[in-house]
This record gives sequence, structure tokens and C-alpha cells, in this order.
Amino acid sequence: MKALVPLLLTLAIPAAAATTVELRPEARVPSGYVALADVAEVRGEGLPAVWLGRAPAKGEERVVTAEEVRLELRKAGVALRAVTVSGACVVRGADADPRPGLEGFRETVGRAIAEAARKALPGATVTARVLELDAPEATDFGSVEIAAVKPLDGWWLGEARFRVYVNVGEAASAVWVARASVRGTRRGVVARRTMRAGHRVVSTDLATGDVPAGCEGALAEEVAAVGRVLAADVEEGRPVLAGDLRPGPIVLRGEEVVVTSGAGRATARRTATAMEEGREGDVIRVKNPDSKREFRVRVTGPGAGEAVEEGR
Repeated sequence: MKALVPLLLTLAIPAAAATTVELRPEARVPSGYVALADVAEVRGEGLPAVWLGRAPAKGEERVVTAEEVRLELRKAGVALRAVTVSGACVVRGADADPRPGLEGFRETVGRAIAEAARKALPGATVTARVLELDAPEATDFGSVEIAAVKPLDGWWLGEARFRVYVNVGEAASAVWVARASVRGTRRGVVARRTMRAGHRVVSTDLATGDVPAGCEGALAEEVAAVGRVLAADVEEGRPVLAGDLRPGPIVLRGEEVVVTSGAGRATARRTATAMEEGREGDVIRVKNPDSKREFRVRVTGPGAGEAVEEGR
């Protein structure tokens, strides 16, 4: 038993996170916006560009906390179970020009597009990368505020164009157009293995994974597929769609079926054994357990049917 103690203690220690983010005690940021790289040491797997709001003006300061970093990483679609964030950073305004350039502002627009897409696609994790933005390079981007973002062509995902409504300074407003690559996923049901048409789905055939947020008919829960029959082949790792499925049998081969025959006061009920499976409305063969004769019934419900061909 003593020999097992070190092993048990080892098993009780959780695995280290793939990425660690350690906030520096303090930082001076010469840009109008604070990037994660400005205030933290990141070790391990790479993270997307993350922006943590405006930098303070010269002579002022603000604190960036670990919770704030985790929130922004979550918005960027990062799985936090693989990331450890620690510390807090006092950010002080630097002497450099506080105006972020066009490239930095594109990052801000990308985040605004992703945030708007998340609202339009509830439950989805969305990231966006701006490829082009028609804003004048001479703009003082430090004074620009984004008021709204709307898709120009009616869709949010893939490569799409967006109208970006901005306020420039205290009085002026403008509408810029951004072209962005937008990726969205949500949790859904995927095939654990390749399945062929006609296969009756069981729980071990399925897993939960990321599916494209715009995937029409993707199932959100495994219970919606279990017990149903595939109408088409589904490859391993592919989302399982409502259109891939048809109702499964409600009577299985070898089950007892309560068979109703006759009508009115002459109605009779007896038990037979199903010789084949069937969905509601199917006509299947059953066997009289006493006479061993086969006859046919129409399935009316789980374990029930009505005789369409009498047997003795």
C-alpha cells in the first residue's frame, strides 16, 4: 500500500497548462492601445493578438488584472483551460505619440466585428482578422470610437465586408468599410467514427466538438441523434446534421409486440414476437409464439401493432 502513495500523489497533480501568461509588475506603453505583449511574458503555445483597452495618457496610470486578460482571451476564442494567467500590471502613459496607427486600429476593428458577430450568432466563439480597412491613414485613431458594425453583404462568417460606423473626435462621424476573415464555431455533435447510411446511431458513435457556427441543421445535443437511423454516410469528425437522420425503429427484432385485431367490441389483443424491426407505420412480420405461424402487423407505437394479415 505504501508503494502506491507516491503514485496516487502524482496522479492527483493536475497537468501543467500549455501556455502561461505572467503580467509584469509595471509597463510603459507608447501606443494608444495596450496589447497583451506590452504588459506580459507569454510562454508556451502562441496566442492571438489581444488588446486590453486604451493606454493611459501621459502622467496617468491604470492596472491590468489577470481577470481582465482572461476575459479578453475568452472573447478571442482561446480555450482558458489550456492557459494560466497570473499577476497584475500597472500601465503608465509614455511620452511617445499616443495615436495608434492604422495597423493597430485594424486589430480594434477586428475585435468589434467579432463582438458583433457573437451577438448575431448566440453561443458561438468568433474571431475576426481585418484584411483591409478604407480609413484614411492620416486619421488620429486615438480619437476614433467605433459606434457600430454591420455586415455589408448580409453574412457574418468567412471572408466578408462590414460597414464600420465611427465617431472621429467630438463632432465628426464616418462610415468605413472593412474586409475581414471571420471564423465562428460552436459546440455541437460530431461523428466519432465514419458511419454508413442505414446505421442505427448509438451514443458511442458520437462526440461533442467544435462545428462551424453557420452550419445549418447541426445538432447541439447527442440525444437528438441516438436511436435514429442515418439517411446518408457521415465521415469521422464531421458535424451530424438533422438532415442526415431519419426516425429509428420503435420495434426491434425479437421484441414482444402487443397485436390488436378486429374492431369495436370484437377487438382482440395478443402477444407476438417481432421477426424484424420497424418504425411507426411500417408493416413487419411477427410470429405467434404458440402456433409458430407468421403474420404481418402495422407498427402503431413502441411494442405495439395492429394485424393486417391474420395468423393462427
